[in-house]
Amino acid sequence: MGAATGIAMTIKHTAVILPGVIAVSAALCWVVQPWMKKEPWAEWKAALPGRIRALALVALVTGIAISLSMANEVMPLVSPKKTWPEKYGMSFLHWRWPGGTYVRAFKSGLDHGRAGHNTYLLGEFGKTGWWYYFPVVATYKVPIGIALIIALSAIMLWWTPLRWEEWGLILPCIAWLLFMLSAKINIGFRHFLPAYLFIILLACRSVVRGRPGLLILVWIAAAAAGLHSLTYHPDYLTYINFPRDKPYLDISDSNVDWGQGLKQLRHYLDSHPGGGRKIWFFGFGTEGQEEYYLGDKVSTLTGEEPCPTSGLLVISPVQVLGIYNEKGKDTYTALRNRSPDAVIGHSLMVFDLDRMNDHRN
Repeated sequence: MGAATGIAMTIKHTAVILPGVIAVSAALCWVVQPWMKKEPWAEWKAALPGRIRALALVALVTGIAISLSMANEVMPLVSPKKTWPEKYGMSFLHWRWPGGTYVRAFKSGLDHGRAGHNTYLLGEFGKTGWWYYFPVVATYKVPIGIALIIALSAIMLWWTPLRWEEWGLILPCIAWLLFMLSAKINIGFRHFLPAYLFIILLACRSVVRGRPGLLILVWIAAAAAGLHSLTYHPDYLTYINFPRDKPYLDISDSNVDWGQGLKQLRHYLDSHPGGGRKIWFFGFGTEGQEEYYLGDKVSTLTGEEPCPTSGLLVISPVQVLGIYNEKGKDTYTALRNRSPDAVIGHSLMVFDLDRMNDHRN
C-alpha cells in the first residue's frame, strides 16, 4: 500500500489526498465499525498497537517510494569526493533532502491550482473554472451504455441497501468528487478519472441481485459502450458519446485535442498534397513536434499572425476558440460557423481557404 501510494502521488497530484483517504478508511474499519458492532473494548485496545505500526509502516514506505521515484535525489549519495554543501551549495541543502523534489513540484502545482488556468465551457471563457465543469463534460464523455449502468446502480438502492463493505468504494469516490468539483483547473475530463473509476466500480451493484433480465440489460449496455468507443480508435481522447454539431464549441482543451493527431496528419498530407498550395498548421499540445512529424510539409502558425487567406489550413479546434491567445482570440472566429473540409484523428480540422474565399466572392 505504501509503495503504491508513493508511486501514485509522484505520477499525478490528484493522488495527494490518497493518504488522507487511507487514514479515514482505517478509522472507519478500526474505530467506527467495531463501535457499531459493539465489540469488546479489550479486543480493540489489544489490536491498537499493531494497527498503529501498520499505518506507520505505510507512511514510511510511502516516503521512501516518493524519494526513490526522484532519481536526482539519490545520485548525490554516491559522490564522496566533496562534502554535500561544497559540491551542491545551498541549493542541495534546500532541495536535495529526500522528497524535496516532490515537495517543490507539489508547491508548484498548488500555486498553479490557486492561480487557475485558462478554460472554456459552453461558450464561456474562464480562469478559475466552475464547480459544475466535470458534471457537464461528463454528459459528453461518459458512454451512454455506462451512464445507463450507473443509473441502474442508483435505482438498485431501493431494492439492495448499501452494505458496510461498499464504504471502501464510497469513501474515495466522495473524496475525489469533492476534490475535483472544487478544482480551479478545468481543462479536461481526464482529471476526473480518479472519481470516475470509483463511480464505475460502485455501478457494479446493478447486477448484485442477479435477475436475468437486468443482467442481460447491463451486458448489452456495456457491450454497446465498448463497441461505440471502438469507432474512435485510436483517438479515444476525443471521444464524444453521441453525435453533436461542433462539440468543440461547448467543451475544449484536452477534451477535444492534445496534439495526438500528428502521425495521422502526416499520412493525410502524403495522400492529399494540396496541389502545390501552401499548407498552414496551427496545432495544440504539439510542443514543437511538428518538425519531427511533418517536416517541411507545413508552415507552422504561432497565433500572433492573422488568419491566412489562401491555401489549406489545418487547425486544432482549441485554437479556433483562441483560449490561450488573448490578443488573437477572435482571429479564427469565421471558422466557428463553418464545417471543415476534412477532420483528421477526430480533432484536427482542414479548411480549404481558397474555396472559402470563392464562396464569399
